[in-house]
Amino acid sequence: MVSRKHRKQPRKGSYRRTRGRRSRERGASQIAAEERPNVHPQLNPEVVPENAPVNASTESEVTMQERPAIREALAEVQAIIGNLKQVLEEMEEVAELLEIAQIQRNRDVREIEQLTHMLKQIQNKE
Repeated sequence: MVSRKHRKQPRKGSYRRTRGRRSRERGASQIAAEERPNVHPQLNPEVVPENAPVNASTESEVTMQERPAIREALAEVQAIIGNLKQVLEEMEEVAELLEIAQIQRNRDVREIEQLTHMLKQIQNKE
């Protein structure tokens, strides 16, 4: 095992110096997050005390409001999936057509080469 004295120290300003280590000091973002009031996005943007009891009717209202939004988002995702499947099928058809076109092109090139060869033979006989 290498002692601490003999370990290679990273260069000053190196990203490896702090990578994977947690700072013991609180950062500015952590302090700011602790000082921010708790705000529930679906409710009126009022400060909600942390120890305040949760009102069951408010919670159910939020749940009721979220359900249609979730259903709507799910429907949109399913529609996108359907569209992507359709596009994939169309792309597969295009790929098949391109393969057929490539095969036909290769046949045409061979036929042109054969005709060119035959034409040269005819010209040489004359």
